[in-house]
Order: sequence, then C-alpha cells, then structure tokens
Amino acid sequence: CLLEAGARILRRAAAVQPLFLAVEDVQCSDELELDLLGRLARAVKDLPVALALSYRPEAARESKSFARWVSDLEADVPVVSLTLGSLTDGEAKALVEQMLHPKDAVAPELAAFLSERSEGNPSSLTRWVRSLWEREALHREDGVWILAHRAHAGDPSSSAACQDRLERLD
Repeated sequence: CLLEAGARILRRAAAVQPLFLAVEDVQCSDELELDLLGRLARAVKDLPVALALSYRPEAARESKSFARWVSDLEADVPVVSLTLGSLTDGEAKALVEQMLHPKDAVAPELAAFLSERSEGNPSSLTRWVRSLWEREALHREDGVWILAHRAHAGDPSSSAACQDRLERLD
C-alpha cells in the first residue's frame, strides 16, 4: 500500500538523520488526503520526525469534520500548537510592497483595504494580492500601487483559493 511504502521511506531516512516535514494549508485537503496524512502522522510518531501542519484556525471552526480530524490527530500523536498573531498594518503594508514588482510604495488606501480584508493573516493577504493582481485590479499611479477597480476586488475565499491552486496544477 502507498501509505506503508511512504512510512518505510520515512523510517529509513529518519534512521540516517532527523526529518522535518511541512504540509501547508491542510484545510484545503479532501477527506482522503486528511485520512492519509493522519495515518502518516501516526505511523511516524515514534520516529525522529517533526511534522509541521499549517491550517487556518477558522477552518476548524467552520468545518465540523475538519475540527474532528484535528482533534483525533491531537489525541493520537504528540502535538504542539502555535497560534501566530496577526500582522500589524505596517507589517501587512511591507509584505505587500515586497510582493509587487516593481517594489514601489503602496497607497495607504490599498494597504488599509488589504489589511482589513485579510484580518492580518499573511496567507490571506497573499491570496488577496494574488487575486487582485490576476484580476488586473492593481495599478501603479505616479510610482504608487493603488486599487484600480473595487468591482474586481472579490473575496478570494479559502475554498476558491484552494480550487484555484488545484486548477493551476493541471
């Protein structure tokens, strides 16, 4: 089975040196992927393997099945939870300025719009910037990035963002 083969590979690699595995945006996973990930975490729990899983906390509040999966995993394997704080408005503005090319200033109105919509969540902020860029709603005016079309500033929700990522894999 695929899971057993993966666990064997991890056991061999962990025998040579400790491993660190990271899986981001676990909330985008379907039931089969969550089951596989949970089984893998349980299979390596006694090995020198650190498995870092990131997910949006609101996903556990919004989905009972995802919340149950998180709870079941925490009951079976050693878990250390870290809740990261929100970005300040200044940090959000700096992140946006680093994402856009050329790296010009971001208009205060655009920074406030993005900070409010993303609620200071770096992943959400990144999705917002990417979504606005793809919709050609970001423009430079006199060396400053502005939001050109509020009509195109639709919410890049988690499910829409996940679907978009999946479509790009094809």
